[in-house]
Amino acid sequence: MRNVFKMNASSTARVLRIVVSAVFAAAIPAARASAILDTSMGCTVEHGSGTCTLSQVSPAGGDPGLNWIQVAGNITSDDGFIEIFAAGDASGMISGAPIPIHWDFLVSTPTAGAGFFWRLQFGLDGPVNVAAPLEDDLDTTNREIAGEDLIVLPPGEVTGWSVDLQITNNSRGPISLNIPAGSTLDLNSPTPEPATMLLAATGALILFVARKITA
Repeated sequence: MRNVFKMNASSTARVLRIVVSAVFAAAIPAARASAILDTSMGCTVEHGSGTCTLSQVSPAGGDPGLNWIQVAGNITSDDGFIEIFAAGDASGMISGAPIPIHWDFLVSTPTAGAGFFWRLQFGLDGPVNVAAPLEDDLDTTNREIAGEDLIVLPPGEVTGWSVDLQITNNSRGPISLNIPAGSTLDLNSPTPEPATMLLAATGALILFVARKITA
């Protein structure tokens, strides 16, 4: 069974920020805007062996005025380092609504006890340039990394975007990365309705309290 890592150190703060941001985004009508993230340049395996793909999933995502794009792939490396990179131009105006990002990938190190370091960065160039770096150093093998967050830009023109993922085997031995299609690295992925998110958060709190009582 695969272990799932959820960025425990800051997951509570991020979930609260996502819920609060989504509630305010739903309460305040976004200005009319429409922008396109160009996918014509594709995805590149900067280091390692394998392939990665870049595709548009839908013309509208979490921010309905912006398309939803995702990166997937399967890469291996014998020297302990993997990097994939995707980027492109963008055109049009964004409304200032929060732009969701999502990641779900599996890292395997065949050497027992060989940990690894991962760093993922989503970037958007607009009224201001924003980079959302996420990273952690793990001491276990065969780990699934999954999570979500938001990028917030003020209203205005968007001119470019990027996604960069780096994986390092701490023992410099072989390592593999699997980003399955359908999970992937997503930029402007859909988010649950605020009511659904609040319900999920409430359910998680009730379960936590129940476990404390029965412990």
